Amino acid sequence: MQIPKGIVPKDTMVFVLMDIHLAEAGSRTITNTPINQTVVSYYDFIEKKYHISDSTFKESMKYYTNHPELMVDIYAKITEEMSKKEAEIQKRK
Repeated sequence: MQIPKGIVPKDTMVFVLMDIHLAEAGSRTITNTPINQTVVSYYDFIEKKYHISDSTFKESMKYYTNHPELMVDIYAKITEEMSKKEAEIQKRK
């Protein structure tokens, strides 16, 4: 399926969402709150890291949410990448 212009490419979206989930989880661990100013600053950092605007991210989320088969692929890849990271951490122990 051709991803429309202006939508974050699927391979990039994997890492954007992975970073967002890690930021949110880390923030909850530190502050024990679901969302706070720290998470907002993480979102800003992640958007700058991947050179995307907030509106591009939101439009991309809307697109992928409306195409669940693509979102399933994205989350399968996130799971794969997180498993790799976990294995790397376990090797260091």
